[in-house]
Amino acid sequence: TNSGSERRAPIWNASGLRSTHLLDLFSINPTNSDGVGTKLGKININTAHPDVLSALFYNVGQAADPGFTNSKITTNAASSIAAAIISNRPYWRLSDISKFGSNIVNSTNFSPLLGAYSNFPAPIMDPGREQVLSSVLDLFDTQTRTFRVVVIGQSLTKTQKVAGEAVLQSVIEVRTKKYGSSYRPELVETRTYLQ
Repeated sequence: TNSGSERRAPIWNASGLRSTHLLDLFSINPTNSDGVGTKLGKININTAHPDVLSALFYNVGQAADPGFTNSKITTNAASSIAAAIISNRPYWRLSDISKFGSNIVNSTNFSPLLGAYSNFPAPIMDPGREQVLSSVLDLFDTQTRTFRVVVIGQSLTKTQKVAGEAVLQSVIEVRTKKYGSSYRPELVETRTYLQ
């Protein structure tokens, strides 16, 4: 029988989605010295440019199913997956990748075709599918915690012409720091450039 939660949310029991929902519970992400997860280096799929999203998928392959180790995601398929990600925005949590996750393992996205025939999802062993998904999954996030701030200062003449200019660029990360039994955000400047 279904538990009460599965009756209220039947999608939980849909084939291929159960493990996706567990991502929010068991994701392994880098942590800081207080054990709090960090977002540095992740791609925010809510705001990333289509070219950035396409680059995540281009030429991704798998080696876990030995019958199809030469198959790689094509350039056109990488663009299609990026379009699917964008059309399903917003994503509130990592498990929301279920909105586009099956698109990644479509057999026609690969060249040569992933599997003996065109199928959705690809008819390969589960470890092969998992390898394809895990190769990009660790790069995703649904929030931005790292920002580039550019400040331009200008000195003007009496006639409002630019006499001098200085540009300051800084990369700032919002980190979570533990204070006693609570956690608070903290701004950390990681790199600064003066031009």
